[in-house]
Parts: sequence; structure tokens; C-alpha cells
Amino acid sequence: MPADSLTIGFALFENQLVASASLTRGDTGPFFCPACRGRVFAHLGDIYRWHFKHQRKTACASSTGFTAAETALHLMAKQILCEALYIRTPAYMLRAETRAGTLEVCVAPEGKVEWTEQGQTEAPLGALRPDFLAHTTDGPFIVEVRVTHRVDSEKRGALSALGVPAIELDLSREERLQSIEALRHTVLDALGNKHWLVHPRQTAAQAELDALLFEQARRQRQAEAAYANESEDQELFSLWSQENTGSRHAQFAEDETASEREERYAAQRAHAAKAAPVYRAATVEKKLAFLEAKLQRYRQDWPPEFLFGVELEFEYGVPPYVWRADVFRHFALGGVALMERPDIEIDAVVAWLTPRYDTALTNPRYIAEAVHAFCEMLAGAGYLAARDTGFAVMRDVLPLDVMPAENFSWRREYPSAMLVQWAAIRCGVAMPRWVQTRLAYIFCQGAPSLSVLDFARSLAASLARPLERVLDFLLALDVAKSGGPRQARVSVTPLHRANAPRTG
Repeated sequence: MPADSLTIGFALFENQLVASASLTRGDTGPFFCPACRGRVFAHLGDIYRWHFKHQRKTACASSTGFTAAETALHLMAKQILCEALYIRTPAYMLRAETRAGTLEVCVAPEGKVEWTEQGQTEAPLGALRPDFLAHTTDGPFIVEVRVTHRVDSEKRGALSALGVPAIELDLSREERLQSIEALRHTVLDALGNKHWLVHPRQTAAQAELDALLFEQARRQRQAEAAYANESEDQELFSLWSQENTGSRHAQFAEDETASEREERYAAQRAHAAKAAPVYRAATVEKKLAFLEAKLQRYRQDWPPEFLFGVELEFEYGVPPYVWRADVFRHFALGGVALMERPDIEIDAVVAWLTPRYDTALTNPRYIAEAVHAFCEMLAGAGYLAARDTGFAVMRDVLPLDVMPAENFSWRREYPSAMLVQWAAIRCGVAMPRWVQTRLAYIFCQGAPSLSVLDFARSLAASLARPLERVLDFLLALDVAKSGGPRQARVSVTPLHRANAPRTG
């Protein structure tokens, strides 16, 4: 049957939805459209599938923004939920891909949620009105019905804040003309069209997965250390000695970094979870002192993109320049040199900001818009570049008013991991082991695409070390050379404030 926005599969009859496929010949109604409440007529012929249809030239206006068929399907699904006393739920797994394989933790097995009293549609729960709300022996349970658009990040965040278990029922690919029996099976018993939005065990399961990642990374490092100790070939640690061993050395540096990165990322998530409430409880003055120390610039020297622009009534309980500087610090600062910053996704920024600031003071619908507007301002200033899925980091440090007087250029020398460590000790640049192996891997591929000065500034921001020391480190490493006098060099010393909160 040709697509028609006035054709629907379910209609109201005596205040109950009925399916056209469940009628018998001769049923005349009266039937009414669930979207506009106008009269519809049953077409029960022999050529097309049975359906309801508005009169010709009828304008069907739905307050939901759906078509009449979508509204009918959405309401029919909620009616089925109200008539039932259970719904089957899918398994919920957390997974992490590692070099050794896939790690997974079960948040919830496949099961069934039951309730003894009829559920409600659009019933208020806090600030939300979920599609369907049932009260089980374990507390409230929510079902969100998707016919067109999936649950957005704003509503997902609100559901997460409530802590009420919730699933999304996806009917976006369902046939609009079907029997109630077929749709009842899809709504209540099918599993492939459901997924969890919120589950009370999510946090505990994530902690279990992080613990597994910690343990796997520890075992990997022990195995690599044993392999290195048993090896008598010292050329394995010298990425610059012979060109034909370069690929083996590059793989060693990359592998070592990967194993450490798995544990480091898990540690970062654990640290962020602990640091968020400390930062959130700090005064605006302490937050500002912390950000000035991290960005190594006092507030009056921050870029205008941090200080001005459209606010969209979005403050998170602090002046806009505070959360903007915090976003730049976390998602952009010091990531280009070490190739550590992935593309910035708006939903990821909003999810990270939420536990760090007082979102109760903010209208949630402005959050993503404000973050996107700030990223666009940064893109206009050359810090970011727009991508299909977000923004890529192009410049990861704030500008300098005075630049070093020296002329720096790259040399084509390949440092070993041991040489990186030696140069760091000689120049007093303390750096974690993962940074040492990452640098060895980067330089074994050839000179970085950044200029020496830009690379040094990015690395200095990553390590929170003065620019002068990082430049000395690159010269001692013999991967860069200076073509000018060594006077009048400007060092950017990190700011230190006694009242800055110790947060990450």
C-alpha cells in the first residue's frame, strides 16, 4: 500500500485503541484518530492490508510532532504496557576491548520485571514524565517508548540522576500496520528491541571492570618486564641503532604504551570520580586558582573565547569562564604532542561536566547548546576543527605574549626509551614511564608534524613543567637543535596558589 501520512494501523473505539488487523468485516466503528481525534474509517478490502484512514483532504495535526501512524503505534505500545503486569528485559553487559581480548562484566542478566498494580503513562516522577511507570517490589521502573527519536542525552542524564532503573523500547523499525497480538509480543516478550538506559548496578559493575583492567595491565607489564630481562639483545632498546630493527623497536614502544594506557585510563576514571565532588564543593575562588595553575595563565590573560560570548543562560552555578576553562583544560590542554586527545564529542563533554558542577541551577536544555557554542568559538580561534562527530584538537595550549628568541628545528635521530629516560633525568624533567615510551615511539616514526616550539609547549602543558626545561630536554635528547643564541629565552613557570583544590 502506498505510504500515506493519513493512514494508521490503530484507532480509538470507545476510548480504547483497536488494531485494523484485528477487526472483522462489517465493523464500522465509529473510529477516531489517536493523534487529532478526528473521524477515521476502516478500510477492510481485499487488495491492501486492512487499515484506518482519514477522509480525503483532512489535515491531521498531532501535538507530539509524530505522524498519525507513529502516534498510534506509540499510544498502542503504552496501552499494552498498562494492560500487562510484566515486561522481559535484556541482559546488560559492560565490555572493554584490550590486546588480550574482550573483558566483560554482567550488570544484569536477561530477566523479567513484574508489578502487581497497573502501571501509568506520563505519570510525574520528579521533574520527568516517563512514557510508562510501574511500581515493583524493588521500587519504580521506567519504560521509554521510541518510535522516531531515541532518548537524548538530556533525558538520559535526568534518568541517571533519579537512579530509577529504565529501559528503552525501540519500535522505530516496526510495521505500522500489524495486529495487537503481534505488537504485544514485540512490546512485552521480545529482547532484541530493548536496551537499558539506567541500572542501579552500573557503578558497581564499572568498578569491577576497572579492577579487571588494572589486573590485566599489571600482568601484561610483568610479562613484558620478564621478556626484557631475559633478552640479551640490547639493540631491542635502541630504536636508533640499526634501521632494519626500527619496526621491532616501534612495536615494542607501542605495545608497552598500550599496556600501561589500559591501566592509566582506568586509574584516571577512578581519580575523576573521587575528584569531582571535591572540585564541586570548592568555592569559585578555589576553582579559579586551580584552573589558573593548570593553564599557567591568570584569568585576565585567558583568551576572549573563555570570557565573552553568548551565555545561553548556562552557568552551572559558576561564571561561564570557569567551566569553559575547565573544559579546555580537560579535553584540549597538552594532548597534541603525545597524541593523547581524541576528538571532542559534545555528549562526552556534557557527561563530564555534570558531576563537577551544580547542574540544578541550570535549565538542562541549554547545556549541550552552550558547550557546542563554546567549541564553535574555539574552532573560530583555531583551537579546534569541526568534524562529523565532534571537534578535533588543533592547538592545545594558550598563546604566549613573548616567544623564545632561539630558532629550533628537528633532527632525524631516533631515541631509545633508555635515552629518553636519561635526558629527562639530566634536565630535571620528571615524567611517567608511559610518556617516555610514547616519546620513543613518536620519534621513531620521524620528526613530529608540529614545530619544535609548539611540540615543546604542548609537552610542557602535559607534564606541567616549565617550557625552558622541556626545550632543554629535547636538545639533550638530540631530536631537536637550536640555530640561534641561547639568551633571552622565556620560561613559562607554573602558577602555584595555596588555595587551589587538589583535583584532577
